[in-house]
Amino acid sequence: EQLQNLCGGRGVGFVPFASPLAKFRGTVLHSFSNWDIYNIRDRAQIPAAIKDRFFVSGFVCIPQEGATTRLQGVTFRKHINQAGTARLVFTNRNNTRLNVVINDSVSRLFAPEPSEHVQQIVINAPVHSISVTLNRTDGFTGYGIVLEDAGGVSVDNYSIRGNSGMALFETNSFVNQQIGQMLGYDLIVLQYGLNVMSPDVLKYDSYSKTFTRIIRYVQQCFPGASILVMGVGDRSTLRDGQFVTMPAVKGMIDAQRKAAEAAGVAFWNTFDAMGGHNSMVRFVEKHWAAKDYAHIGYTGGKYVADRLVDALITGVDSMRREIELRERIDRLLKYDSAAIDFRVPDTALPLQPSL
Repeated sequence: EQLQNLCGGRGVGFVPFASPLAKFRGTVLHSFSNWDIYNIRDRAQIPAAIKDRFFVSGFVCIPQEGATTRLQGVTFRKHINQAGTARLVFTNRNNTRLNVVINDSVSRLFAPEPSEHVQQIVINAPVHSISVTLNRTDGFTGYGIVLEDAGGVSVDNYSIRGNSGMALFETNSFVNQQIGQMLGYDLIVLQYGLNVMSPDVLKYDSYSKTFTRIIRYVQQCFPGASILVMGVGDRSTLRDGQFVTMPAVKGMIDAQRKAAEAAGVAFWNTFDAMGGHNSMVRFVEKHWAAKDYAHIGYTGGKYVADRLVDALITGVDSMRREIELRERIDRLLKYDSAAIDFRVPDTALPLQPSL
């Protein structure tokens, strides 16, 4: 929301065709029927034929005949009641037909050509709501619908509950690359590690090496995109009857910073942004975080978002100033001795000794 305030853009971003968490997502009204939903973390429940189809969203949606999905913008926050573009992202291996209705009024039937590659249907129109009904669904793999604008900022949230980042290795790098090219990501933000920590484990060298591999895999999947690692925030543990910062937090932050440096990407210290040592206690006291003293809530998230956006904008301004300075230096260097005649004219008088 803050980035869209500053740079323009509308829409909630990526929404899976179907999700067991839909009712908990307040930024979009989402209803669906007749979908089989597979979570990348429940490997034992995934049919062998679709285990290699996962995108970084962590969900694959397989439609039954007559499957439906409906998304509607809300006024819960700014900029998400309406979007300028809707993208339907999927793989259509046979002859699925998609009937799309925009704003409960304008409808169109789409019959994409069969392909093994990821496809998209792009609808450029003011979109307050979008409904999709699918027929001849054999061979169709649904990823999601992206609500955004042609310009400005779009943020897609790919949240996999209880994921340390390792689940990304189970995604298909080719699928990730195809969707990444379609959506044109400029920045990938990685935020993991909170549930990896244990109260009495102070060093995470092994996780740091694994996390470096995760970052490099993301670089492989989304070449050209910048990557930002958000370090873990504060987390409390009970000591002598009081909640204090878990000693493991510093070790995890050090491990994540080391991984970011090894992979050549940016790192941002969420712990410091929250306020540092024992900041989680203050968050809980203000009702900004859950009473498990580990997970921040909506208001706490907004507090952290304020500081993250400030850091991003400050970084952009600093980079612009550096670019402008380099351009000025380049212009001065181009105005070199070739443009100035330092030769002494033949008619010049000889230098006179000083008195």
